[in-house]
Amino acid sequence: MVLFLFCARGSVSAMFNILYIYTPEVYPTSIRGLALGTCSTFARIGAIVTPFTAQVLMEVSPSLAIAIYAGSAFLASICALLLPIETKGRSLKNKIDIIAEMDSEQEDSEDEL
Repeated sequence: MVLFLFCARGSVSAMFNILYIYTPEVYPTSIRGLALGTCSTFARIGAIVTPFTAQVLMEVSPSLAIAIYAGSAFLASICALLLPIETKGRSLKNKIDIIAEMDSEQEDSEDEL
């Protein structure tokens, strides 16, 4: 049980670091700071809740603590599947309009398939 919770906490830390890599690539320059700040806020809320879940809830109900971690992982995987664009091989964009244009082109290409 302790090993599972240790791995879960390590995964949360890893995702927090990945946030700083992925976020600047997705958003245009005009809102990049706001987007990074918003994502960072939610990551820090998770960092605040994790010690409570791992230490306090384990004494009350180990099943509840595991259910919370499993639910969070499931929700995160669904959110990851819904990410709008792949950033591999793309240059950073400066305007929101360019991003919207890319998304519409991507939707058109998916419709053709």
